[in-house]
Amino acid sequence: MAVKLGPREIGRAEKVDGELRTTKRIDDDPSWLNGPPYGVEELVFDENELLGCFRNEAELLGDGDE
Repeated sequence: MAVKLGPREIGRAEKVDGELRTTKRIDDDPSWLNGPPYGVEELVFDENELLGCFRNEAELLGDGDE
């Protein structure tokens, strides 16, 4: 599980005079990271999906030799 760090878009919906109004803003409240459970969405990721995204030092050094 992972929790995204940094500012997030916060949305709020409310009825005003019978009409649904949505407001959005960017916020970064550090208390959202107190948990678990967290006040922000927890994301599940599979490290196998990351294969090929990162290279080790040998692969990086070998790039100039090709």
